[in-house]
Amino acid sequence: EKFRKVSQAYETLSDPDKRKVYDLSGGSYESLRSAASVRLTAQNYQGMVLQSRDVWVIQTFSEVQDASRRAAAHWEQFAADMKKVARFGRIDANLDNDALRL
Repeated sequence: EKFRKVSQAYETLSDPDKRKVYDLSGGSYESLRSAASVRLTAQNYQGMVLQSRDVWVIQTFSEVQDASRRAAAHWEQFAADMKKVARFGRIDANLDNDALRL
């Protein structure tokens, strides 16, 4: 257990994106990863969303907000249930702030 915690701390603090979330949250990092949607950034937004003929449903979220944590399971279920109707993407407000301006 102790080794797992040390390993997780090293992984979090050595990754610049995870470290940013860790610092913003006041010392915690638990990823809100999504298996049912793609991560959208300022770099990939135009190519994936704007140049696509697909319908997109986009969620903005923050790793450090309780509301985002509470909604995560609902988002996953909705995205999985509706994957034949639309594509699903997520913008992390802490890590991909530039994508919020697109």
